[in-house]
Amino acid sequence: MLTTKSNEESLWRFRLLSDESYLVGFLAGDGAFNQHLSHYRIVLDTPYPSLAERFANEVLAVTGKHPLVYMPKSKHEVRVQLQSREWYEHLLALRNRARTGELPVTNRQLFVKGFFDAEGCLQNPGTRNEQVTFSNNNVALLDLVKVSLQLLGIETGKIYAHGERCHGLAVRAHSLQLFKTVIGVDKPHRGITPSLSGGPVR
Repeated sequence: MLTTKSNEESLWRFRLLSDESYLVGFLAGDGAFNQHLSHYRIVLDTPYPSLAERFANEVLAVTGKHPLVYMPKSKHEVRVQLQSREWYEHLLALRNRARTGELPVTNRQLFVKGFFDAEGCLQNPGTRNEQVTFSNNNVALLDLVKVSLQLLGIETGKIYAHGERCHGLAVRAHSLQLFKTVIGVDKPHRGITPSLSGGPVR
């Protein structure tokens, strides 16, 4: 079957999750766990509620329970409150394993997609200098992403120092189109964008 750019994006967007790979990839890059009494919150460091909506939609797809999503006033963050202590503890354990450089999930594709949504960037889109990069202060985690991309046929450069405490990883130019096809570079920043698994949480 001939696969066009439009139906490639459609196939990716509506591919159902079989596990928590996307969530773990996202949380490995961005996500502070905060438990207070019977409230189990994940704080996402993002000014974009719509990006948190995608994350929340994936929580719903995996756990079957609607999380609560809200943004405190004057805060550069979005809080996602889980409805299950078991899932809170499970995702925390998987996130911690990923940050040590161990892949705790089965789907590398969705793991990298989650990490891209949290820590990735498409620089200079639509120009000859277009580039996909990742930034994080955890070298072991970036190396895990690098290996995962290589196993998906996507080549990257070496992990490099990016500021005093941060490191970076860039997809090589000849692998950029493959990255767009296999991983995707769409990131919801304004408004409500459908999640990878379906429509927005209501």
